[in-house]
Order: sequence, then C-alpha cells, then structure tokens
Amino acid sequence: MKKFKCNHVLGLLLLAGVLTGCGSDNDTASNTYEVTVSNLTHNQPLSPVGVLLHSESTHLWAVGSPASVELEDLAEGGSNAALLTLDDGYKEASVSGNGLIMPGNNETITLSTSDNGSNLYLSIASMLINTNDGFIGVTGLEISNLTPGDSMNMTLSVFDAGTEVNSELVNTIPGQMGEGFNAERIDSNLVSHHSGVVGMDDGHSDSVLDSSHKFDNPAVLLTITRLD
Repeated sequence: MKKFKCNHVLGLLLLAGVLTGCGSDNDTASNTYEVTVSNLTHNQPLSPVGVLLHSESTHLWAVGSPASVELEDLAEGGSNAALLTLDDGYKEASVSGNGLIMPGNNETITLSTSDNGSNLYLSIASMLINTNDGFIGVTGLEISNLTPGDSMNMTLSVFDAGTEVNSELVNTIPGQMGEGFNAERIDSNLVSHHSGVVGMDDGHSDSVLDSSHKFDNPAVLLTITRLD
C-alpha cells in the first residue's frame, strides 16, 4: 500500500484557488490562439490548466499505455509544472492557467507561436482535484486547419492516470487537503477512462467524497479560437 505523505500545503492552496503552474515560454508570436476551458461538473474544481502547442503530432498520454511521471504529477497533485516544461523537441509554446476553474466557471488562456500554423497540434490537461488521479485533457489535437477568426469546440471526458488506487480516502485526495503527487505507483499504471466516483452516499463508508463529487461525462467544454 502506498505510504501516505499528506501534503496539507497543497490541499490548502488548491482549496484557496491560488495554486498555479509555471508561466509561459512563448516565442515571439506570429499566430495567437485562445483556449477556453469550461467546467461542466457540479463539485469538481479543475487544477490550473496546462496548455501546449507542438509542431508535430506528439501525444503526452494514450489510453492503455503507462502514464509519464509528468502526467502523474498533474493527475495526482494538480501541478502542471513538469508537464509544461517537458520538451519533446517539437514544443512551440506552453502556458499555465491562472488558478482553479470552479464548477460552472471557465478560463480563457492565450498563447502564441512563431510557427506559421501549417503544422500545429494542441495538448491540454487538468486534474479533477476531488479524485485520486482523475484528469481531463486532449493531446495531439491538430489545429492546423484553423484560419484567423476560426473556432472549434469539443467536449472532454475524464481519464484515470492509473498511478494511484481510487480509494477516495481523506489523506489521498488533494481537494480534501490530502496527499498530492507520490512517485510510488500502486494501481494498473495504465491510462484509462475514469470509472467515476463512488462516494460515502453509495456505501463506500471510508470515502471522503459524497454524491456532489460525482461527475457525468463530458466534464469540460473546450473552445479553441485562432486570433491571427
């Protein structure tokens, strides 16, 4: 069993909505994009969103494959810093959201690249902080066909990083002031579609979560607009 190393500081920061990831490493711009993330859940705040642009169809995760340590850090603890600084050789730009996106709210993130837009791909990721290692995102999404003024919309379901058992115990949930990232992996170690929250109201007596923390898919509406 994973040894709990409760990170109360992380929990407090998450609940206060002041946890932020790393900043932007944009190059001088010739193309600018707006990425709007809308939280459709009832009681699942989203951690600061990490947004990356790539010049190749790089995938930061895949269903059925092991999660990287960088993805595990985000999915278990809500920090996007490692993911945003990951350089696969094709990264054009990376930006962090400003803080938590509360249920019913949204945030628009702007990022730019000197790439001419003919070969661009988007990746975004954010943790549902009232889960063990649940996250939303899309990776390797081609946006090359967007011309200035164009927008595209899509909905996102919830993934499970597979790096931590979904125990729902109080000291394992960052949103409940429990542990964040722990490098020890004790689950399948494979990314999958999330099976959802059980909660104390449905008989999981040890769970710190209740029916308000359940989520339906899709959990997020994503809008991408090319400005210039």
